[in-house]
Parts: sequence; structure tokens; C-alpha cells
Amino acid sequence: MAEQVDSGFDGVFMSTLDRCKGVEIFFDRLFGFFKRKTDLFDDEAYALGIVDQYLKKNLEEYKFGKKRQEPATGTTATPKSAQLESANVLSKEVVARIDPNIQGKQVITEEVKDCRAK
Repeated sequence: MAEQVDSGFDGVFMSTLDRCKGVEIFFDRLFGFFKRKTDLFDDEAYALGIVDQYLKKNLEEYKFGKKRQEPATGTTATPKSAQLESANVLSKEVVARIDPNIQGKQVITEEVKDCRAK
């Protein structure tokens, strides 16, 4: 059975992304909202885990959809979106925060700060 896509919030999210002028600021505002209006951050491990869980879920669905759209040449599509690259950097930061033994943690953290400063 195919997964049903809930696009009921697409207009709200597109409008918000437009007002934020990019994904980085959108995520900053979203997590700022969670910080101010919810108890999500009371349990840091849970907060990091749930963000990572749904990011990975949607990245896998995205990759699967891309593979289904590719020609039968056996080549893989290269992500062209700078927003996807930013999401990948954010994902690495989440993983680095969970597992401090991952190499390059400082570099990843600096990349995320640079993205948010733009």
C-alpha cells in the first residue's frame, strides 16, 4: 500500500519558507518555536532522536523516489539542491551531538553556524 502524502500544510510551509528566505532560517524559527512553546527540549536525547528519525525517514523516501525516476542506466542522480546539502550538514551535526566520537565534529558545527549566519 502506498504511503498517503499529507500536503495539507504545504501552503503554510511554502509561505513560511518564503518569509524566512531559506531553509536555515526556517529551521531556526521552527526550533525556536519548539523551545518557547513546547517541552520538546526538556529531554535532549528524545529531541535529537526524533529530529534525526524523521529527517532520515524523509531522506530515504526522497532517495527512493529519485531512484524510481532515474533512467535504467544504473547511474545515480546527484542532488542539485543547496537546501539538501544544508539538511545533510544539519543531520551530521545531530549525529555528532549524539556520538561525540565522530570525527570532524568541530568542522561540522562551524558549517552549520555559517549556514545560519547567511
